[in-house]
Amino acid sequence: MVVPNKLALERIIEDLAADEGCIIVEGKRDASALVSLGIAKERVVTTAQTRYCDLEPKIPNGYKKLIPIFDNDRTGANRLASFLAYFYANGLPIDASYFKRVRGSGLVCLEDIDNLLLP
Repeated sequence: MVVPNKLALERIIEDLAADEGCIIVEGKRDASALVSLGIAKERVVTTAQTRYCDLEPKIPNGYKKLIPIFDNDRTGANRLASFLAYFYANGLPIDASYFKRVRGSGLVCLEDIDNLLLP
């Protein structure tokens, strides 16, 4: 069992807070975890049970890029691949580096990030 790297996760949250992208997550619990760590609620959009063509109108105007962060499992990797294919084809800039950083930190489920970082 891999223990998530707390310092790496703290840096990811700091960088996300300073970034100007719209953060795309899988579900409400993922969004809630990020908001509890100080990420502005209006920057986080969930994809659960939403087709990408229906997701596009939910993305607030004014964001320079999309930041997809999905769970570090097979479903999350598949979701990222289909997300990238759809949104790259539609010309929207995407920053997948955060997904890679979360995966590299050892965190499996994004919804658990607040449990690891909050006192």
